[in-house]
Amino acid sequence: MRADPNSSIFTFVRAAQAADEGSVYYEAARPGQEKLLPKVAYFKNFKPWNVFVETGNYIDDIEADYWNVIRKLALFSGASSCSARAALG
Repeated sequence: MRADPNSSIFTFVRAAQAADEGSVYYEAARPGQEKLLPKVAYFKNFKPWNVFVETGNYIDDIEADYWNVIRKLALFSGASSCSARAALG
């Protein structure tokens, strides 16, 4: 089996060799699934050990969290506005 030079691990390695830290956008399947989804990862090169540390998230998870916060803020804002109006009479 031949390694795919466009796979995410090679993308990280090339990016880490070129910079001390940065972000990489790529597509990956969730564990147990085959469909590729957009993902973003951040890496930081630790040169004394010749390694880099990486963490990543699927874009749809980030968007879901974003909209969940927006909904909570809208509900809080609406409740605060109603409470202020009731207090002011």
